[in-house]
Amino acid sequence: MRSETKGAPAAISDLRAVFVGVARNCAPFLPSVLANIARFAAHYSSAAYVFAVGDSSDRTLSILRGWLADQREGAVVDQGNLEHVEPRRSARIGAARNSCLDLVRAAYRDFDHVVICDLDHVLAAQVKTVEFGQAAAWLEGQPSRACVSANAMPRYYDVWALRHQLWSPYDCWHAIWDRSPRESFDMAKYRHVYRRQIRIPLDA
Repeated sequence: MRSETKGAPAAISDLRAVFVGVARNCAPFLPSVLANIARFAAHYSSAAYVFAVGDSSDRTLSILRGWLADQREGAVVDQGNLEHVEPRRSARIGAARNSCLDLVRAAYRDFDHVVICDLDHVLAAQVKTVEFGQAAAWLEGQPSRACVSANAMPRYYDVWALRHQLWSPYDCWHAIWDRSPRESFDMAKYRHVYRRQIRIPLDA
């Protein structure tokens, strides 16, 4: 978040981080997810948390609010029910993330790191935090470094969300749906999704 030029690398334990996530019907996973996030946050001198919840029919909203109420700084943005207004799931996710970022800019712009987290099953398994600390330290190591991104194993998987001029310049699912009648669904999926799920070296 800091816009000024970085000097010598700071110790991660001297920095502050704000953790951001959006959720819909994540209640079964939240106890484990929040425990992982708390372990990540322990690397920093202090942390804040900004979550957005939309279209949930379970206890997601109350669990997140209760967790923050336990002497943690942050806020939960209640998006309400947007599905009847915006049927596109991707657009609703984007709106929720933007609402979080608006709050981060308004209330936590002087924090050092913004950490974007999944709040569902993706982050439910217990994780080791050593690598997280190493990544945060690497980020602080050079002024030219702007972010650290997740590297799924064994291959990069989220091609739908990826946009790159050569690697993935368009929406893969639109290409599959609009495929030629002569091409099978499986072949189109291989061509537009699987073929782009490349292995990325851990140190890339």
